[in-house]
Amino acid sequence: MDIKSSIKNKLVSYFGIILGVSFLVIAIAANKLCQSIMESDTVKYLEKAVSSTSNQVNMILEQKKQDLEQIAQLQEINSSKSTIEEKLTVLKYLSNIAAFEEIAFVDLEGNKYSTNASKENISDSQAFKVVSDIKQAFIEVVQVEEEPMLSICIPVVQEEELIGMLIGLDFMQDFDSVLNNIECADEYVLLDVNGTIIAHSARETSNILVHMEQIANQEEYNEAYDLFKTMSEGKQGTRLCKGIKTKGKNYVGYAPTGMGWSLALVSDRSDIMFSTFIHFNIKLIGIMMILIVVAIVIVHSIAKSFANQMSELVSCMEDMASGDLEKPVPKSLIEQKDEIGDLARAIRTMKLEIQEMLSTIKHCTDYMNEQMEDLTVEIKDAIKNALVLENRKLDERYQEDIIQHLKMLNRISEILPDFHIVKRDKI
Repeated sequence: MDIKSSIKNKLVSYFGIILGVSFLVIAIAANKLCQSIMESDTVKYLEKAVSSTSNQVNMILEQKKQDLEQIAQLQEINSSKSTIEEKLTVLKYLSNIAAFEEIAFVDLEGNKYSTNASKENISDSQAFKVVSDIKQAFIEVVQVEEEPMLSICIPVVQEEELIGMLIGLDFMQDFDSVLNNIECADEYVLLDVNGTIIAHSARETSNILVHMEQIANQEEYNEAYDLFKTMSEGKQGTRLCKGIKTKGKNYVGYAPTGMGWSLALVSDRSDIMFSTFIHFNIKLIGIMMILIVVAIVIVHSIAKSFANQMSELVSCMEDMASGDLEKPVPKSLIEQKDEIGDLARAIRTMKLEIQEMLSTIKHCTDYMNEQMEDLTVEIKDAIKNALVLENRKLDERYQEDIIQHLKMLNRISEILPDFHIVKRDKI
């Protein structure tokens, strides 16, 4: 039974080690593959999210621009005969309907007339210069009392002649509601046409607008600055980059939104990899445990069968060692076409050879016993004759015959220790 337990335990142990190492290698390879697949999927998902969010931002801008253009086409607004007061009265009423915080009229000299009766000159502003020169809408974000506000400047044209401009101001709440509800993004950045960071998830305590050139010389923001430069060029893509809020290497997807703006979404790579690693490994460990249990059961069954066969062969060898040559080797083992079968057939052949050898030895022993009996009779006769002639002088020839018989008898006694003979000096 010791050999049975030893073989079975060794087989199970060896296979367990091989199985464990194999599963470890598979687990490492599977994790690498999973990480690669998840990174690829994350990049694709981020690209879709950036494209979708950019479209939503662009739709908000377009909608506000169209609303302001419709107001600019009203007769009370685009008529040179209407006074500033009349225009402001209409604008004050329409600002609530058009979802603008404020709508102002700007004359050709750059004087801005607000609905709250305030007046200021903006002839040096970029918006005034752009709209005056190319008669196209200009959208930017401006700082109003420490609050960033969307500013849309629309030309007011009468019979293809510029008579003034409309400026619509609104808070950034519409954009914040869109940007803050992106599931795959941990951080977002929105740049306007001037390269100003007009919306950022890291700006939690201050609403002061920051231009990207303000972080150009800050070493910790080098990668972010390179990203903003690429975004300001209107390019689209994804990259691994260090964020402003999330300091580690993260996936960044960026795309233009229209009107010269650009959006970037940052997805925390460590969170994605950690979450993916945990979920994947929980499933992998569960599958591996099931496979290990099944494998151990199978190996235990195989080892038990092998150990039982070896035990039968050992039993046959022990019977042969004790002199029992009649017990046959199991036929089921002899018929096997493997190493166990070879060993069983070799034991059977050895048993047959031993039986044949013992039969030959027995035959030779029987023959020698017969010869010894005849020789014993002759020796006894020779002894009798020697006793009769003890007082008589024996001739030399007869003495030599007796001596030869005695020598032969001594040699036989050396071969067969159990056979005893009286020595010649006692005769």
